[in-house]
Amino acid sequence: MPWLFVAALSGVIVAQADNAEACSHDATALLQGNAQVVQHGVEPAPETAGASMRAQAAAPQSRLLTLPLQKQYVPLYHGGSLMAYRTSYFGEIFVGHVTGKQQSFKVVFDTGSGHLVLPSSSCKSPACEKHRRYSPVAKADTEPGLQDGALRINFGTGEVRGEFAKDGICLGSASTDCVSAQMVVADEMSESPFLDFDFDGVLGLGLLPLTLSPRFSVFQQMVAQLPHLQPYFSFLLARDDSGQSVISFGGYDPKWAASEVKWVPVVMPEVGHWMVQLSGVRVGDEVLDECADGGCRAIFDTGTNLLGVPKQAARTLQRLLARPLPADMAGPNADCRQVPGQRLHFDLQGGPSVSIDEEDYSRPRPFNLTVPNSTLGWELYCRSLLLSVDRPPPLGPRVFVFGEPVLRKHLAVFDWAQKRVGVAPSGQPLTVTTADVDGDASHKNVSAGAFIPRRAAIGTPPPGSLLSGSPLPSRLPASLNV
Repeated sequence: MPWLFVAALSGVIVAQADNAEACSHDATALLQGNAQVVQHGVEPAPETAGASMRAQAAAPQSRLLTLPLQKQYVPLYHGGSLMAYRTSYFGEIFVGHVTGKQQSFKVVFDTGSGHLVLPSSSCKSPACEKHRRYSPVAKADTEPGLQDGALRINFGTGEVRGEFAKDGICLGSASTDCVSAQMVVADEMSESPFLDFDFDGVLGLGLLPLTLSPRFSVFQQMVAQLPHLQPYFSFLLARDDSGQSVISFGGYDPKWAASEVKWVPVVMPEVGHWMVQLSGVRVGDEVLDECADGGCRAIFDTGTNLLGVPKQAARTLQRLLARPLPADMAGPNADCRQVPGQRLHFDLQGGPSVSIDEEDYSRPRPFNLTVPNSTLGWELYCRSLLLSVDRPPPLGPRVFVFGEPVLRKHLAVFDWAQKRVGVAPSGQPLTVTTADVDGDASHKNVSAGAFIPRRAAIGTPPPGSLLSGSPLPSRLPASLNV
């Protein structure tokens, strides 16, 4: 399948209710795609559910609700051989009202999809039984075309089928951190890919067109029901496993940015993705012809762990980013991520640029390539690790996907009210507790602000691994790792 290295959750969503069908082609949801909701003969529900959006200037940290994210490496085998590692980032939420029984779940916070999806206690498949399962308390509110609804999600490598439910969803430990929202509760989950990863479900943070209705958008309900929370959320991914990654609701900490956060508007918000226009793409000083007319776009997708590039530009980028392995670096432990190369620049329309380096786009292991007129007839070359994206309009065809390689380098802030994305080079590493913390104890600290609970990576490859997806070497002395 073409999405081997992403979090493996891309597909088509089909909702069936009272002979009405709602389709959402969710191609970048933890994976790639176009997204639209169509209910035959039914007008979409109003954007707001009893509350107006608060459009205001970005307040870096009015009141932040910050959750630590845990990284997981999952080995990818082909023909019995270990070929690469897939990665995902997930955090903990609670479902159920504070005054009653609550269940904790690990979820991927995915800007490429719109719904909260959890496995149901009625699901008996191995993929469900591996995870924490949700016991539905109440059915979802009745809406036109969605009464007693059911949802089927066809992924690139599997399928989920579920029903609608409603409950309290808490991102912090206080009652002021909880909202009432609707969700999809899966009663069928295929083994692939859900049996591979430790996260229980997905919490979508895409725009409203990616949802069946605004009541299914957890963040929309946070904005509507929590007046103290500013309508922003932000992602900060650590460069390597010595750091701590987080998602923050309500803004961002200024220390997380090395410079001023600069904003760029979302284009085509009607398709539901956090997509921005690119005025150009450069490899070093060389302009990429495919984007020279300013017609390329990029989607910020927290559920994708590669840099996605348009199919028609992939070969050109591979050529421009390739470089020979220096003779003095040759050897069995040569790591191309440490071989100097060109910077890759994305000029966002409106001013800011997003740039990544050779450590972000390179395959670790060099390739033996045939080179005419060379002494041996071949040379070792460093090549890029890019995800070829072939999307039809309106998202494609010239669309990039800003996944993990971009997010490890930049703070990304998402403005729900004004439909814009703020970016800045990543600043100071997070201050974390010195010990690994798990379970409920870590969840209770997310609102404290002074220290972020440490969440060690899961399934970390052995030191020195040169397989794609392996962690970057730490820049910190071992004694300073936290």
